[in-house]
Amino acid sequence: MKNKKILIGTLTLIVFAFIAFTQISATKKNNKTALTSLEIKGDSKEELKNFDWKTIEEMFKENDPEQNISIAVILLKGSDRDDNLRLELTGKTEDIGILTGKLKKSIESLN
Repeated sequence: MKNKKILIGTLTLIVFAFIAFTQISATKKNNKTALTSLEIKGDSKEELKNFDWKTIEEMFKENDPEQNISIAVILLKGSDRDDNLRLELTGKTEDIGILTGKLKKSIESLN
């Protein structure tokens, strides 16, 4: 009888330890954060042209390739503009090069 209680107690502890371990493992896997949007603001077209676009790829490198992202470029109002101009593109992290390329071309074409 005493051996039976010890065996049941030991098995119970092993089951609880296993459950706790799997919960901790599952929590660690889900702690990854993702950057989903970015805004770049500038006072002039030249300031936006001179932005280091490679830093954007660095910022999003930890994202899952299928993560939806949004990148916006904002030209702030100034002497030649009454309102802010906002260019925004959305897509997947894996397409970051395409998105930044389109934004650079859009900035180049601004008057």
